[in-house]
Amino acid sequence: EPVRLPPLPSGAYLALEQVHAAPLPSDTVEMLRSYLRSVRHDGEIAGGRLWPAVSLLCSWLGEPAQAERLYGSHVLELGAGVGAGGLYAAALGARHVTLTDGGGEEVLSLLRRNANANAGLLGEGAHVCVSNMKFGDRHAALLYAGRVDWVICADVLYGECQSGSDQNAEDEAWQDARTRANELAETMDYLLHAQISGGEQASGVGEVTANVPRVIVAHEHRERSIHGPLRWNEDDPTLSEFIEAAARRGLCVREIRSERPQVLRNDPPFRHWSADLSLLEVGKEEHKRQWQ
Repeated sequence: EPVRLPPLPSGAYLALEQVHAAPLPSDTVEMLRSYLRSVRHDGEIAGGRLWPAVSLLCSWLGEPAQAERLYGSHVLELGAGVGAGGLYAAALGARHVTLTDGGGEEVLSLLRRNANANAGLLGEGAHVCVSNMKFGDRHAALLYAGRVDWVICADVLYGECQSGSDQNAEDEAWQDARTRANELAETMDYLLHAQISGGEQASGVGEVTANVPRVIVAHEHRERSIHGPLRWNEDDPTLSEFIEAAARRGLCVREIRSERPQVLRNDPPFRHWSADLSLLEVGKEEHKRQWQ
């Protein structure tokens, strides 16, 4: 099913250009295989398309409690792809939005075009910029550490392997997924544990604790079972890898919203289901007390 973002408070919708993959085959099984191949192996296409989790992220950001905190804030979007999350935040009133992606010039150009195309929908005085940033890049992350109020990302954890005929390809996909999960946790560690040196402060006094952003991850559980009750962190190897990588860095992860799969339509012998989604928050270990 096509991914559709919620409307803005004005009733308008973001107009987002996407990178178009080859047409999906009509056969349901082959369509599913094509979807999984595009997610696992084609970074340019995967990064240049709307995926389901960003719709949940935007819906949550648009709720009054979050929209009030977004107003006038600085938002950093990681793995921005088409820029949906960051541009939605800018339209809700975020003052400064930085859209970052490490997917190459094609994705960065796409981000710039989408930012320009939606300029008329953004809040008054909103400034949107685009920058190259790969997960795990310490230097790039520290450019924003202590200077942003929100860090958001959607559909950035993917690539779980599934048993198949090409074991080498499956092993490579799983290793890529593990690397991505660890590098994302590393980047969030830099952003959450940042310190700003005295030379960067107007007062010029010592080293001070930097601003600690709220970090939100929208995630789709792509390959786990849809049958039976599952906790948000069960039967999802890539998410488990990210949670463990975060814990090794003194970070904790919690679920703040979920959308479980629902039957969209029957197409015997198949059923078409909605996406299995979770909205997660990442924080420092001491945040656990505030979350309880």
